Amino acid sequence: MRICFVVHGYPPEERTGVENYTECLARELAQRGHEVHVFTRRTDPSLGHLATRVERRAGTTVHWLATNEHPRNEREALDLPGAAEEFGLFLDDVRPEVVHFQHVLKLGVGLLRAAHTRSIPVVYTAHDFYAICHRFTLLRPDLENCGARQDPDACARCDRAIELLHGFGLEDYQLGMFEHELTDEQQSALSAVLEGAGEADAIEASQELRRELGAARIDAFRCVDLLISPSQHLADVLVEGGFDAERMEVLAYGLELDELKVLAPPPPLEGRKLRLAFFGGLSKHKGVQDLLAAFDGLADVCELTVHGYTSDAGHRARLEEAAARVGARMAGAYHRDAVAGLYASVDAVVVPSIWAENQPLVIREALAARRPVVTANYGAMPESVTDEVNGLLFEARNVESLRTTLRRLATEPGLFERLSGAATEVKDVATQATELEVRYAALVAERDQRLARERDRLPRSLGEPAARFQRLSDLPTDELIRRAVGGITALSSHFELGADRGPWSAGLMLELDAASELRAESRRNAWLEAEHAERSRELSWRQGAMEDLTRAREYLAGEVKAAQAEATWYRESLERAHENLERASESLTRAETGRDELVASFERLTERLEELGADVSGLRQALAWARQDLAAMPKLALAAVEAQTRLLEDELEPLQAAAGDDSRPEESPIHSYRRAFEQIHRELHWRRDEMQAVSARVNRGWLGRLLRRTGLGNRVRGWTQGGAS
Repeated sequence: MRICFVVHGYPPEERTGVENYTECLARELAQRGHEVHVFTRRTDPSLGHLATRVERRAGTTVHWLATNEHPRNEREALDLPGAAEEFGLFLDDVRPEVVHFQHVLKLGVGLLRAAHTRSIPVVYTAHDFYAICHRFTLLRPDLENCGARQDPDACARCDRAIELLHGFGLEDYQLGMFEHELTDEQQSALSAVLEGAGEADAIEASQELRRELGAARIDAFRCVDLLISPSQHLADVLVEGGFDAERMEVLAYGLELDELKVLAPPPPLEGRKLRLAFFGGLSKHKGVQDLLAAFDGLADVCELTVHGYTSDAGHRARLEEAAARVGARMAGAYHRDAVAGLYASVDAVVVPSIWAENQPLVIREALAARRPVVTANYGAMPESVTDEVNGLLFEARNVESLRTTLRRLATEPGLFERLSGAATEVKDVATQATELEVRYAALVAERDQRLARERDRLPRSLGEPAARFQRLSDLPTDELIRRAVGGITALSSHFELGADRGPWSAGLMLELDAASELRAESRRNAWLEAEHAERSRELSWRQGAMEDLTRAREYLAGEVKAAQAEATWYRESLERAHENLERASESLTRAETGRDELVASFERLTERLEELGADVSGLRQALAWARQDLAAMPKLALAAVEAQTRLLEDELEPLQAAAGDDSRPEESPIHSYRRAFEQIHRELHWRRDEMQAVSARVNRGWLGRLLRRTGLGNRVRGWTQGGAS
């Protein structure tokens, strides 16, 4: 039978539970004579994105799909663009009789549809909750357990919470962050989102997306003909999430146990310390942080060794710090080949997971090696470990309960010996392979019957050709070519193809591999061209950014120069201020020195003012009279001059008429007016002298000082400048 396994990672690239289990099962089926293919993925920068490579191992053929580009959004995370198309080409080429999916994470649910549309029976082993939840552990981003099942609102809030964690600029938080790893403000914001407080608009858009993706997930998993759940707990949760129970069967894992079953049971304690061990990944949901916290204070009765690795560098560093503090040993990652030796060196195994584990392989291995298991009473773990029979259960997520349980196992007389002596039947990989062979054959037979019923509905003349076409279409491409070459070779015996027949047949046989290589190379070239274009755009952007940085540097240099000049100015100003302060201090000293003289002068001035005080009233009256007289003088003089001028003008005409009569000179009008004019002239001279005298008096002495800035004073001073001439 041609069997295809699909898994999201494969040894030696990845070695966790699902990957190791798939390799073990593929090897067992290949040893039974089946043609086993493994379709998996890896990151390979030497290949183009979605390019394929084939690796032929003993008994199996591994088809690697290069996934070098991360999903850009949640839609691509559910169904990686292009992956289903490449898987379809693989199916058309290999034509497996059954496809057994171990996981579609990082590949996409589109692979399920690709197999179903080609009428290939689809088997899916659920190792976690991915069939109903994109987070597959049912843990929220705050690492608390989620009770929702296919709830778009709960899923949308998880999405928003992950966005918050990403926006916080945290380390590699993977599935989430514990409360103590966040600030109070960050924890408050995270809790508000997860508990449904606020952000209605942001959540609404994500709800619609989650509703759409949830429908796409359910539709894809309808393509599964048989879903295998290793535990009843997982099966029940999947049914709660909407999975069809009629297409589901509970089958425990089968493992390679030969080396573990022959291990001797651990020796009695007899006063020595209990040797505890943890095996597996160190991610947060595995609960190692709780184990180390519980071990605090137990170093007097126990030894603890932690075997495993995580890519979360920050979390790993905190675990190492905690181990050093409590006296535990961090042994690092381990190879699958060393498992038996590691179990031989320990007495009991602790599985402290904080999520609802399905059926941890490490529990099955420990029980096969007759090592008691201490684990949480949560999820499917109680299905494997019976409390007080082959192990002990503690309250999940309760550090104190775990510490009490470990101390009890190490100190209670006879307890460890009783638990380690219990025999537990653990299914091996051979049994599992037999179970799967039966189910594969049943699914293939069911498919053949369905296709036969469809052919029966065709006209009788088309029935046999359709059946033959179906048989040929079920053959892999290389088998079809071999048949075609064989037919052509047989046919060529009737023709004279001569020596050319062999090379021609060989060339036809190589066509498939050449076409595959060409397709892969085309993929690689297209990817390299896209990478080149992306790098060109990035280079252009960096050049623009460099120009911006250059301009910014020049601007900052100018700003620095201006700042230096301003600093110099401030420094000089400060120096001048110090000098002014010194001068002000000297002036203050001089002022203080002359203060007594000023006080004495003020006293003398006060006395003088008191002496003058009696004359102030008279002085004011005199000034008022002088002001009136001085104001009236120019007006009177001007009025007199104007009157005399009018009089002269009135008599000017008779005087001109009589200008020629000289009979009586002394009686003549000219003589009379000349005398009058001389008299007026003398009057004007008298007025001028009087005004000059007043002006001289005003411009000198204390009266001048009083009138210096008044309008009257200005008018009087004007007389001396020609105004009264």
